[in-house]
Amino acid sequence: MTKLVQRAPASSEKPSQIPGVSATAFSREIHRALDFAAYEFRLQKRRDPDKTIPAVSHFAGVGYILAHYGFPEQVVVAGILHDYLEDIVQTPFGERRSCRRRLEREFGKDTVHLVEFVTQKKYGRWGQKRPWDIRNQEYISRLCTVEAPPGSRAISCADKIHNIQSLILALERNQKNPEVVWRNMKATAKQQLENFRNHHQILSEHWSHPIVDQLASLIDSLAKHVGPAYRSP
Repeated sequence: MTKLVQRAPASSEKPSQIPGVSATAFSREIHRALDFAAYEFRLQKRRDPDKTIPAVSHFAGVGYILAHYGFPEQVVVAGILHDYLEDIVQTPFGERRSCRRRLEREFGKDTVHLVEFVTQKKYGRWGQKRPWDIRNQEYISRLCTVEAPPGSRAISCADKIHNIQSLILALERNQKNPEVVWRNMKATAKQQLENFRNHHQILSEHWSHPIVDQLASLIDSLAKHVGPAYRSP
């Protein structure tokens, strides 16, 4: 387990919402980010086996979760755009650099900085797809570093919350045939649960926030839905 380094959040990126603090209001920048994500991901769908759900559902959900907990507008915007550098850009390195510059022009360097911290490196130098477990471990380790802004941890947590909720909904819709839910996934049910638990452990060791508590609660709920019959690889 990577040792976490404590870091006090900067006042401009407060990671917590204390009682009485309002949710982040919908704004022009949040609207722009939603429109940007909806257009750029217009051909992509979620992995649900029984429904065709546009990818933008995920980005809106992540943004909503962050706004609900009162994270700053910039964190909400970066949360909506968190998959742009990972999923829109495919293998060519030059294309990635071009898309990074475009994102920076549209939303600024600080937003790109947050997005980069929650971006997995899917492809190697020659365009080969890298193993899921390796790039996932790199991703988790990056969130442990002192350089990781609290906003990036919030985005990562909201991403996992929405993905877990999506899995639970899919399992509830497919109670008679739950195996079908995992066929389109990158990992088995057991691997997914282990990944979510590892992710939560790292965040909770470093960061105390209600959004982390919600993640823990949803992981427990997912484990109950999965059941012992589907925990083996």
